[in-house]
Amino acid sequence: MAYTSKGCLSMLFLAFMNASYLSHVADNTLNICLKQPDVKISVYGLNSANLTWGPEVTAETVKFDVCYNFSYQFLDKTTWLTETLIENYRVINLRLHPGFTASVSNALCEDNIIILESKRTEIVYLAPYVYISNVSCAIYNLTNLNCTWDLKKDAPEDANYSFGLRLRSRCLACKQYLKKHGKNNGCHMKDLLSTYQHENLHYKIRIQFFNHLYNFTKTFRTEMIEILNPPVNISVSSVNGNINFSWYTPPSVKPTPTYCFQYQIKVIETQTNILFKDIPDIEMEEYTFSDLDKDKKYSLQIRARKNHCAKSKYWGEWSKPVYIGKDTQVFPVWTIILIIAIVSALLVILVVLLFKRYMKILFMTAIPDPSKKIKLWLTSNDNSSERCIATHDEQLVPITEIEIVTTSRD
Repeated sequence: MAYTSKGCLSMLFLAFMNASYLSHVADNTLNICLKQPDVKISVYGLNSANLTWGPEVTAETVKFDVCYNFSYQFLDKTTWLTETLIENYRVINLRLHPGFTASVSNALCEDNIIILESKRTEIVYLAPYVYISNVSCAIYNLTNLNCTWDLKKDAPEDANYSFGLRLRSRCLACKQYLKKHGKNNGCHMKDLLSTYQHENLHYKIRIQFFNHLYNFTKTFRTEMIEILNPPVNISVSSVNGNINFSWYTPPSVKPTPTYCFQYQIKVIETQTNILFKDIPDIEMEEYTFSDLDKDKKYSLQIRARKNHCAKSKYWGEWSKPVYIGKDTQVFPVWTIILIIAIVSALLVILVVLLFKRYMKILFMTAIPDPSKKIKLWLTSNDNSSERCIATHDEQLVPITEIEIVTTSRD
């Protein structure tokens, strides 16, 4: 027991002496060796900045590892990112950030722990102003790429950007632009991923915007922006009176394990066209329904997205409807209503046409003229009557002038 106590005391003494030595060396090194770094900044590649500073290695620091305490913050963000570097440089990708503030100090490390450091040097970098915002890209139908963006309200009249896809050392220019108010605000690229599979586009895509002043890039992971096609080999079967709905994982740009997918099922009652059930968080490749009415007909649809390995921004496309059950009515209500409406409309049209036709005959038909013979006959009768009247008038004799003659028989 006494030996153990002496051993502990010896270890404590050595630890104290070591700490004192490190503190002494550190203080001397800080006062003598570690200088405030001289940071320089230069543009590096597309829309990124390269920060460099001189290495700090002297005779007093060889007992420790030389390291650098580096931190930075984008100007449009509030969070500082801190890291311990071994190299005396750091490349910051700006993407669409307006710039950053960086802070660097020379330091001494032991087992990746900073023992002491110099005064910090702070530097601010302002990137060229970017008038683009809300950049969004989507991969659909396995091979097509569609990207859109907005121009900021304060963009000058001549502000317009071209679009390209970065493939290592080359750039594929956009051939089909989407436009708004005469300015480019989107690009559609067809059969892209199938043509350039060897360019490692299955894992990420890097797009580039450029104009006459400068270029900048933005990177997307394909699994984050892919709109999946519907699941395949969809089947429906009846098991112990329940409906079993099963499928296979949908095809994808990047090979993906089955556990990375999330599925959503939509069930609609066909007679009323009302959503019966919506199940958004299925992780297996099958689902069993036990609450479907056997006397009703339903349509089932399914879609998918990547969720666990990398959560996708978009749900995939809905599958074609799969129908189960039977219709209880030979003619649905909407069919009867449609037939009644069509028949009523035809009757109204028929009545209107008949009315127009007979009203035209009644009011617009002219009275026919009498024939020439009738006209002549009427004219001749009138004249003879007049002559008869005239002759009769001329032969009128007063009764007083008539003599009565009698004859006698001898």
